[in-house]
Amino acid sequence: GPYYAWARAVDGRLPTKNEPQNFDLAAQVAAIISGVAEGKTKRIISAIRKQFPRLVPNIWPPYPQMTESVLSQAVPGRGQNGSIDVSLICELAEAAAISDETDYAWQLLSQITNTFWQADFLDNNKDYSAQRLTGSFGSAAIFTKVLQETILGVQPTLLGLKINPHLPSSWRQVEVSRRFRGADYHIRIQNPLRVTSGVDRIVVDGIRIVGNTIRPFSGGVHFVEVVLG
Repeated sequence: GPYYAWARAVDGRLPTKNEPQNFDLAAQVAAIISGVAEGKTKRIISAIRKQFPRLVPNIWPPYPQMTESVLSQAVPGRGQNGSIDVSLICELAEAAAISDETDYAWQLLSQITNTFWQADFLDNNKDYSAQRLTGSFGSAAIFTKVLQETILGVQPTLLGLKINPHLPSSWRQVEVSRRFRGADYHIRIQNPLRVTSGVDRIVVDGIRIVGNTIRPFSGGVHFVEVVLG
């Protein structure tokens, strides 16, 4: 089966095979993003999508009783015990994108919009906690980071601005403006073949560069053309 890093402690120990084990979303995304689940990421994402076609709770099924366990201090469906955690959904989107499941990643991020909190959604999902659905400033920061650095793939690094997009297959072109180390970059990413990843070439101020990292400029405005393929 998929690489499921089940995370549950029973009186300070891991559960035996005869004890119930709960799906822990944080364990899944951590295994993918950290690289621990290398080679198994698509299987994990596929299993999650099959089990949870729309939204993914942080723990499922919720722990039925409050105990001394850190993961089960909240009542079922609340807090860290079976709710929809916006930050974790963002991290799942990142895990999906780097697993080359970018359309699914964008589907997840698209849910985290104003329509995500519509009354009809909440009315039809009373088992989920609105407390978690509304998120926080921390969730907004994670959303922005995943969108900019993983989906659009504009990543600040020590050596410069790395360009490594993971676009939805339906996107033909996207433009990004980014200020980095005192310089302004206007980046146009073109996707003529409708692929989800893979940089064919990068042209900076009319000059094609080697690799996908733009060396830092000390200032000025710079125009970057990126073609996927």
